[in-house]
Amino acid sequence: MQSDKMISHAFISKKLFVKKSKITGKGIYAAKDIKKNELIFVVKGIILKFEPEDDSWSVPHAISYAKDRWLNPYHNNPLRYTNHSCDANAIITDGLKVIALKKIMKGSEITVDYSLTEIDPEWSGLNCRCRAKDCRNKIRDVRTIPKKTFRKYEKYLRKFVVDEYYS
Repeated sequence: MQSDKMISHAFISKKLFVKKSKITGKGIYAAKDIKKNELIFVVKGIILKFEPEDDSWSVPHAISYAKDRWLNPYHNNPLRYTNHSCDANAIITDGLKVIALKKIMKGSEITVDYSLTEIDPEWSGLNCRCRAKDCRNKIRDVRTIPKKTFRKYEKYLRKFVVDEYYS
């Protein structure tokens, strides 16, 4: 419990708090209503380079930053507790800004679609636990997202993610 308190004090705004998630582990929740397109937080962390010869390489909270580069968020960054949903209510945009895709009510869990953050086709993925109506059952790289879904989010995405989708 004390770690939750320390983490919530490290957030960049008073919009968020951490608690047990119905999806998995802990999650980030809205402490107040958040408007559509409102900035929720900015992802900050350390850039890591993937070395193909290192079979043991694993950083569970990292997101694709560029080809063969990942961003591992700082321990006090809300991304560490942001869970996946196939029907996410937030998205990571250019500048690593996390913004609301729709109005998020106070007390709601804030989620992103992990597939929109991963460009590595070699990634084996994760089993999805989001329970969304249109759940894809498996979280994989961006190329596995249906075209209709991708087009809905494309305008928000970082350029290299869009380029990888269409490559």
